Amino acid sequence: MTGPYVVPAIGQMDRRAAFVGMANWGFVFFLAQRNSLLPKMSGLTFEELIPFHRIVARIGLAEFMPHFVWRIIVGYQKNYVVKDALFRNTEQTTGTIAMWGFLIMFASSLEYIRRNYFEVFYYCHVIFLIVAIIFSCWHETTCFAFFIPAVILWFADRVVRTYQSWCNRPTMVRVDQVAAQTASQDGILRVLYEHNMLKHFRPGQYVFASFVINGKKLWEYANWHPFTISEVFHKQTKSMASFHIKALGTKTRDLLKTATANDKLKVYIDGPYGPQLQYQDFPVAAFFATGVGVTPAMCVIKDIIDKKSVGLRTISTEHVYLIWAVRISDEVPVYMDMFNYWNEKCKNAVSPIRFSVTVYITREQQGSNPVENLDGFKVIYGVRPPIAEEMEKIKTVNANRRVFTHACGSTPFTRDVVNQSVIRGFEPHNELFEF
Repeated sequence: MTGPYVVPAIGQMDRRAAFVGMANWGFVFFLAQRNSLLPKMSGLTFEELIPFHRIVARIGLAEFMPHFVWRIIVGYQKNYVVKDALFRNTEQTTGTIAMWGFLIMFASSLEYIRRNYFEVFYYCHVIFLIVAIIFSCWHETTCFAFFIPAVILWFADRVVRTYQSWCNRPTMVRVDQVAAQTASQDGILRVLYEHNMLKHFRPGQYVFASFVINGKKLWEYANWHPFTISEVFHKQTKSMASFHIKALGTKTRDLLKTATANDKLKVYIDGPYGPQLQYQDFPVAAFFATGVGVTPAMCVIKDIIDKKSVGLRTISTEHVYLIWAVRISDEVPVYMDMFNYWNEKCKNAVSPIRFSVTVYITREQQGSNPVENLDGFKVIYGVRPPIAEEMEKIKTVNANRRVFTHACGSTPFTRDVVNQSVIRGFEPHNELFEF
């Protein structure tokens, strides 16, 4: 015969919540690794797993809070000394430092900081993670059981990244300025490199690159940013690729100055990573982009046109659309070589391919047409691209046909493209780095 159920003391419940949170935070590591079995097992790519990384991390932090708050109360109630609420003894002090580490990691991961101050986010994430792990294990030795497997996996991922970027380096790197910095135009760089890992590349993928401008600043070696490949060249046994960078922040402006002055520059590249887009199964492919966000679309479109030009039957795409928004017309000539290449390939393609490009120049009311000699190209000045209207045109012209859509740009822009695609029954994909 059993007695009445007794609700466990809060001192037990808060510890249980902390252990559940620790289990979640141990799993968080596995969701943020570029090189692990999870992407292969789940079919999700690294960047597709990152949202789950953030969700599980937030749940874990919420589970830590009852423990943190209750121990503050208990520490204060011992002697009613404010200092004792956080630093009463070694156990209380180490727990407080660990929790501060977790809280700083969380605060520095907010979207505004992550997008506008990436270096702050990145360094806080690494440094305070180490602080939190050390003091958590000092605070409670059971934490070793949760963190040791996670740290081993994280360290293994770092070893693979280091080997790929430092030991298996590009055999040739060239950085060129393709658009000058002016009062109305941000400068644009093109990075061209040769690498044996490009044999595994698929259109739409990206690389992480680190540019070391001043070798004395050691933190530059850990300053990694993602860049989407805009073009790949395969010549006999050599594979070369290029990606474009817009000088929006301090780091990229310094990079632009270095490239302009032909100063020595060290470049480390890790990748490629990312999805293998299944656009080849759709009769219609529509790409929406803003600014330098056109580069993933350019790479995919080049792949479609190259395969159709030689009559490859494994690709069923027959009509390609590109809706591209730029601020001023000076951005268009940067990619004219690619546009001319598409135009020539389409004219001589073995399998027919229809091509429609609309360039919206939003900050200028009128001007010349830099693509007037290209078939299927047109320029519209003074307005932003009406996503719903463009989608409706595509649906009307291609009634009852499957349509693949891809968006790359700002968060509101890509959200609008995805929503309008879903409304019309299209297959949407978007590229928005959320690291």
